[in-house]
Formats: sequence, C-alpha cells, structure tokens
Amino acid sequence: MRRTPRLLVLALLLVFAALLTNCATRYPPLNLWYDSAVRGLDGGGSNVALVKFTDMREDTDTLVFQCNSTREVTRRWAIHEQDAGAWVTNALAEELEKSGFLVDKYHDAPARETKLVVNCILYETYIDYDEPPTRGCGCLGGIIADIGSRCGAWVKSHVAIEWNGIPVINQQYIGHAQVSGGQSRGRFERALNNALQDMMKKLVPDLVSISKMGGRS
Repeated sequence: MRRTPRLLVLALLLVFAALLTNCATRYPPLNLWYDSAVRGLDGGGSNVALVKFTDMREDTDTLVFQCNSTREVTRRWAIHEQDAGAWVTNALAEELEKSGFLVDKYHDAPARETKLVVNCILYETYIDYDEPPTRGCGCLGGIIADIGSRCGAWVKSHVAIEWNGIPVINQQYIGHAQVSGGQSRGRFERALNNALQDMMKKLVPDLVSISKMGGRS
C-alpha cells in the first residue's frame, strides 16, 4: 500500500488553511447594477459634461449583515472590488442620454466650451434599518439587515452643476428604497438599484430644467 508523501500532505494542509482564512475575511459581493427608470423627459439635444462621481465613502467594502432573532450573524455580503463611483456615473449618463442629452464623460475637468457641467461626490451607499428593529442584531459596525424590522437602501450624493462656469446647483441628492419581500442577496441588490433610480428621478429633471431655462434653476 502506497503512502502519501509527507510533503504532499503538508502542502494540502497549507492550501486548506489558506482557503479557510480567505473565507473568513472575504465575503460574497453584492453586485451593483442599474435599470433605467426616468421617463418622459426631453433634454433637447443639449450637451452635458459629466465628470465621474468621486467616491468619498468611508467604508468602501460596505458590508451587509443579516441576523436572526438571537442576534447571530447568519450571512454577510460586501460591495468590494467594484467601482461605486462608476456605477452612479454610468446610471446618470444612461438616463441623460435616454432623455435626449448628448453626454461626454470625463474623469476630471471637462472641455471649457461645454455649457452644462455636472460634478458629483458619492458619499454613502448602504442598507440599514428603515425603522427600529423589533428583534435581532444591533449595530455591528457595518450595514445592518434584521429579520424583525424593515430595511431600506440609500444612495447619497452631493451634486454641483454649472452653466457657463457659473454654479447653479450645489446640493444633496438622496435616493431611497425599501428592501421588500424578505432578505437575500438578490433583494439587497434590487433595493440598491431602486434607491439609485429614486435619486435619478430627482436629479435628471433638474438637469432638464436647467438646460431649457439656459442655466436658471
């Protein structure tokens, strides 16, 4: 009977230990995606320079914890290795193009001849309690999902809009959506999408109004 070489056994044990360590520190990702939701707007073929959203979130991993009634964490998800700034930028570009704008995207300062310029900062994207929890876990230092309470998703940005170099809007735009139908990876992803849709339904009409009024908001 052949014996397994000791070096091979040791190598397998090291690989197994590495996998366990990786599983302990790496969580399955929540995928960021977007479905267009803005309807019935006409930008009239105006040019808009869209500077990529600067991601200023403190927690770029954005953990989502799911807990049971005994406060035990049962599942974890994370938004990691994804460009949340690009997620919001691409969503806005899609909505503007569908609303009749001609969009040029930039990573930094756009061409000076563009009249309408949009600069944005993404500062929060998360899922948390919509109302106080009735049971389950408290704050664990990340985003919370609790079986005994209603949860909501938020996307929060600060948007600066210029017309011919003159600031016309400098304010927050916040999107919110409930996590409906229970808690799962797919429902959390849908809620983040819906929250971003809600933000776009507020931001895009303002851009259309500015374009039509020649920079007067």
